[in-house]
Amino acid sequence: MTFPYLALPLYWVFGRDRFHGYLDVLGAELQADADSQVAALPARLEAVRVLLPDGRADELEVLARLGGTPFTCGNEATLLVDGDATFAAIESTERYCLVQFFIVKDDALGRRFQALLMR
Repeated sequence: MTFPYLALPLYWVFGRDRFHGYLDVLGAELQADADSQVAALPARLEAVRVLLPDGRADELEVLARLGGTPFTCGNEATLLVDGDATFAAIESTERYCLVQFFIVKDDALGRRFQALLMR
């Protein structure tokens, strides 16, 4: 029963500074790990780089440089203008789905999409 009353003052005196030091070391290690993963990303992307078509290679290379990443294989882009097709595509994604949309008016389709995003 008295252990918490004894342990808390001991922690304040002896343990508090060590815990903050532990958090600083842990944060530095996590940052170093993230930095090494970001540094390795260009090499990993080069392994799946797509050869650009001859007629548009210069134009597409400019876009790749602006984006900071090369064009890679295994991706798909589809322009969807129908609400049902859009929701079917979102639900069938395997890893992630990048969606860009413009809300012109407040209607049932926009509210349906907003509800999907809030899940």
